[in-house]
Amino acid sequence: METRLVHLPSPMYCGRAVKLRMLSASEVDRANELAFDRAQASGNLIKQRAATLREATKMMIVAVTTASVASVDDAMAPTTEWTKLTVEQLDQPGPNRYESLFGAKDDGFFAEFFSRFHEVKRDEVSEILGKAIALTS
Repeated sequence: METRLVHLPSPMYCGRAVKLRMLSASEVDRANELAFDRAQASGNLIKQRAATLREATKMMIVAVTTASVASVDDAMAPTTEWTKLTVEQLDQPGPNRYESLFGAKDDGFFAEFFSRFHEVKRDEVSEILGKAIALTS
């Protein structure tokens, strides 16, 4: 699966660079299942959506710079230190916990990233169907 390196520029974001991987269809299903399990007690669809985005984000994160960087170019420098992360590490208390590394704007960016690369948009379907060819059997 493809991985993207993004820089979340400070001061509006955390200032770190993050490596995000694309999820498979079964991984997206798993994020939905985990979210459903967490939100099921409340029956709240908004909570379920937020939980799906958070679970998917934690699955996408491969690594984060150990400190803030100024740009993608700085992130690519051989001297830049990276911390590889797992979902389990992002869930555990400590410096690598998701909430310790990222703020609300970072979380919002990750949600949009997930949506852009993993969810089908109505206009995309319209464009594809507009080029479809009817076949007779």
